[in-house]
Amino acid sequence: MRRLFGLLSLVLAASVVASLVVAVAAGAGEHGVPFHAQITLVSLSNTGPIARCGSDPNVGYTSTYTGTGTHLGRITATETVCLDFAHFVVPNLPYTVYETFQAANGDTLILVDTGNFNVATMAFTDGVFAVTGGTGRFLHAHGGGSTVLSVDSDGSGHVTGVAYTGTLFYDASDRSG
Repeated sequence: MRRLFGLLSLVLAASVVASLVVAVAAGAGEHGVPFHAQITLVSLSNTGPIARCGSDPNVGYTSTYTGTGTHLGRITATETVCLDFAHFVVPNLPYTVYETFQAANGDTLILVDTGNFNVATMAFTDGVFAVTGGTGRFLHAHGGGSTVLSVDSDGSGHVTGVAYTGTLFYDASDRSG
């Protein structure tokens, strides 16, 4: 029995060490850097059912923004906003935003934002974002942070600007490309 316990302990210890080696090797080239971006609404379109949002009862719209971001410079942002009526609990209607930031050189950074639309105040609440990849130097990017939304003063609840603050991780080998 002791021999079996000793063998199991050895196997467990070896698997923990192997997992640590893989984790360290995978993140060896990554460096976390502060990430900030500010975007302003340019256009809003396609209000209604959108394929990316899934089937009813989800609806959404697409929009385009311009702005600047650290590690990106001048950016154009395109997004699809999905409102999730299946999980609507008064007054909060959950939203998910799928965004692509395109830098002047063509590299893209992909984000997914989440939060709520408050139907009582007719305004989107500030939320959180996750970086899910991209192209070029952001091919293996990840990270996240928080969003602060600017909302149209006409009572429509439309977001006219977004500020992002968080941390961005991207691999050094992607940066050199």
